[in-house]
Amino acid sequence: MSKLRGVGKLSIFVEIVLFSFRVFFYVFALVDVYTEKDTVDEFYLVLTWLVIAMIVPICFWIPLVYKRSVYYCFAELLLNGSLTIYAMQTTNSYTALFIIAALTVSFHLERRYYWLIAVMAFFPFIEFALQGISLEGENPYFFIFNHWLLLMIGFGFNLIIKAYENTENLNKIIEEQNQTLVQYAKQIEHLTLVEERNRMARDLHDTLGHSFISYIVGLDAVSYLMDSNPSEAKKRIEELRDYASGSLNQVRETIHEIGTETDISLTSNLSAIINEFSEYTNTNVTFKIAGEEYSLQHSIRMTLLRCLQEGLTNAKRHGHATEVIATLSFLEHEVELVIHDNGIGADQVEYGFGLSSMKERLAALNGELQVVSNKKQGTMVKCQIPFRRG
Repeated sequence: MSKLRGVGKLSIFVEIVLFSFRVFFYVFALVDVYTEKDTVDEFYLVLTWLVIAMIVPICFWIPLVYKRSVYYCFAELLLNGSLTIYAMQTTNSYTALFIIAALTVSFHLERRYYWLIAVMAFFPFIEFALQGISLEGENPYFFIFNHWLLLMIGFGFNLIIKAYENTENLNKIIEEQNQTLVQYAKQIEHLTLVEERNRMARDLHDTLGHSFISYIVGLDAVSYLMDSNPSEAKKRIEELRDYASGSLNQVRETIHEIGTETDISLTSNLSAIINEFSEYTNTNVTFKIAGEEYSLQHSIRMTLLRCLQEGLTNAKRHGHATEVIATLSFLEHEVELVIHDNGIGADQVEYGFGLSSMKERLAALNGELQVVSNKKQGTMVKCQIPFRRG
């Protein structure tokens, strides 16, 4: 009990109260039948029937021990209902036996059996269809009101507890997804940073290489001018100094962002993202590569990384997918990324912030985004970027 939270405690409390109420009800019924045995026809049959109606249903429900709601409901309806009809036929009077079934069964009903509420609500009127019943001196409407009241109380507890359970389940799912997405976002951030550092390292390498070559050529020229034209040599040295100062400023702006990571290919980056996503979301993601990988521009690489990230996130968060297939194709005139999941899908695709951002990124590179989704058939996201190998 100490480990139960919120709705768990409420559900157990209500179950114990209803179970106790049922036990006391049957005990009082047994006492009443026994004290009136001289006036009860077939006393031992009724007594045995009442004991069976009391014991058999609890074989399927004891709070904190076990609970088989469907079996309990049908056992209670069959035994208690038949006993109630028999009692009305033999005593020619209305009996309140069925109200305990109305209370406990309506509490245990699962959603697919809610139609039984109408059956139980109609049950009190069976007495009017039974021949030979005389209700002189009794008010049947009082019993009908009590029956309906307990029926609604049990069903009300049923709806309240199910609503709380759904809320707690949703909160739990949201919490788990948030934790998953936080972990996933951290991994993506790290991989993105690695990619950006590698890009800056390449840019710095090219810049420094070009600059040092210029310095060497310029210094060679100065060495020849030192004897023949000192003033021109001095001028060249000053120009080289200004050029070196500018290059140094550029280096200072980027050097702090450069790490020691080695260059990582696009497929390696995508594989790392997929592996992290699979690990933290328990999703089976298959990564396929078609064609021979070739070098791509940084903007194309980053766009494909973002498309994969958004596609996987949507497949899990919106589609509740358990399996995803990501295919990266290196074609002659374009590079293509296709993400297909087995999620719940949708008859109409809504372009939220994520898909809209993806579409804008692709459009900036003259690319295209195609999203195809069918309910219960999953979703396919295709990102195409034109690229001609140079």
